[in-house]
Amino acid sequence: MDEFRLLDTIFVSHGSGERRIDLCAGDLVSPSAQESDVLVVSSVRGSYVPTPTSLVGALDRVGVSVQKLAASKAVDLVQTCSCWLSGELAPEHPAFPYRRILCFEPAGGGSPAELVGDVFRALLPFLGDSGFKTVAMPVVSTGAVGATVTEMLTAIVEAARNWMSLGISLDRLRIFAPLSESGAEEAKRVFAGLKGAAPAATEPKAQAWTYDLFVSYAHENAEQAMLIADQLTSANPALRLFLDRRSLNPGSAWQHELFDALDSSRLVLALYSPAYVSSKVCKEEFNIAWARSRETDTAVLIPLYLFTAQLPTYMKLLQYIDCREGAAELLDSACQRILAE
Repeated sequence: MDEFRLLDTIFVSHGSGERRIDLCAGDLVSPSAQESDVLVVSSVRGSYVPTPTSLVGALDRVGVSVQKLAASKAVDLVQTCSCWLSGELAPEHPAFPYRRILCFEPAGGGSPAELVGDVFRALLPFLGDSGFKTVAMPVVSTGAVGATVTEMLTAIVEAARNWMSLGISLDRLRIFAPLSESGAEEAKRVFAGLKGAAPAATEPKAQAWTYDLFVSYAHENAEQAMLIADQLTSANPALRLFLDRRSLNPGSAWQHELFDALDSSRLVLALYSPAYVSSKVCKEEFNIAWARSRETDTAVLIPLYLFTAQLPTYMKLLQYIDCREGAAELLDSACQRILAE
């Protein structure tokens, strides 16, 4: 097994502290790999065949069966976030350098940058108050999928840099370069170039807001969103409301335009529903607003529970306005509460 080596580091400033993104060399499953809270593993949905060249296979060879872990998931968010979290590994694998495994199971294809965006959307529900501060992952999709090290590593660093700058509770991300000599050299060159680039600029800004309220909703719930918007503006014609009709840019792992729109709004109204928690763009909007709200002294997110859904824990923990199942009289009362914010 290749011994762990730290190749390079990008420091990310946030507030008075620093987070770090490490480029590492060595075998991810070697006992010499430095300890991390979570190891990110990707697989075909529902398939955990330990092939010779996959991380699932490498784990199997050191006695960690992803298939066995999948049978007793600690948290299952496959339907809403394309991922699941294993239980604690230490009792059965005391020498293993990771506390848990986060298995990412994408529902289908997508661009490399879109895939990286999906990985971070899968990670975010488990950061914050769960105690996970350090994450390790390979340069995903450079094997059988055939993406280049350059495009995948660039997307990973861009997303990590921006999320860390925004304030998510991730202190350290360890990215492991490919084991091949050519892959490792390409990773070192790309990482060095990214290190010299301008730092992320996603710190919340003190500003005069362009909008009072950003309405984040699934397109399947457009009728209810329009009803709420009409009631709000009828009650307060001066309300500056941004009714979102955006989609994700598949060519970027970090959604710059989405962040700019959200960062220009004083409050974010999130309309919870099954379609909302299944929507990538809705989760991205929620995650950006959620991260921003953790960095301010005032509430940013106003969740409104529109239709019963399997909510991720971090969504359920926020106090929401209960309007299930989209009853008109409940929505009318909810609008009065929103206007009072």
